[in-house]
Amino acid sequence: MIRSNIERNHLEFEKKIEEILNYASNLVHGIPLYRRVQTSEKTLLLESLILRTCALWESFLENELVICAYSDQSKIKGVMNILQRGKLPKDLIRALIFSDRYRDLHDIQRIKSVFKRFTSDSFNPTSKISSTQTTKITFIYSMRNYLSHYSIFSRRALQERLIKNYQVIKFIEPGKFLLSNNGERFNDLISHFKFASINMRNYWR
Repeated sequence: MIRSNIERNHLEFEKKIEEILNYASNLVHGIPLYRRVQTSEKTLLLESLILRTCALWESFLENELVICAYSDQSKIKGVMNILQRGKLPKDLIRALIFSDRYRDLHDIQRIKSVFKRFTSDSFNPTSKISSTQTTKITFIYSMRNYLSHYSIFSRRALQERLIKNYQVIKFIEPGKFLLSNNGERFNDLISHFKFASINMRNYWR
């Protein structure tokens, strides 16, 4: 039952990411749209898909964390100083993790820290997230933060990532960057969310 719940959580997330990739491919290549899509529309939609992907990722991780903490409750009971011997319900596990304060689940190192705090070593799949996936997802979140705030700070942070990861010196808006190389950059970046999920899913095999 536990592994089937984990498997279902991963497969549902991976399916949604695949739907985003397919939609973006059809958008970029104009198939099967009934009219020619302007570049401005494509960049706007690709930016919107970045925001949706990040939201799906965080929801997926929240579910994964709750399932893992629920499956082996020794760690969370110790952290919360709970002496009750019986198994705590899943809703209570979720409340114990998330009700006291906001848990930031997008920075990979932060994700690993939260999982380490609330899950036992035998129920912590975040170690399977590779360094390449970490780099790609971190870059995506620099775009997400800029698109969410359009602040000077978020723009500067994105510019630093563009230089470091892609040697792009002159600032370029996320949509235009994602559309470049015939949309291959978008496909490459978003795919790493799916790859990270697959790596985590393989932890249970």
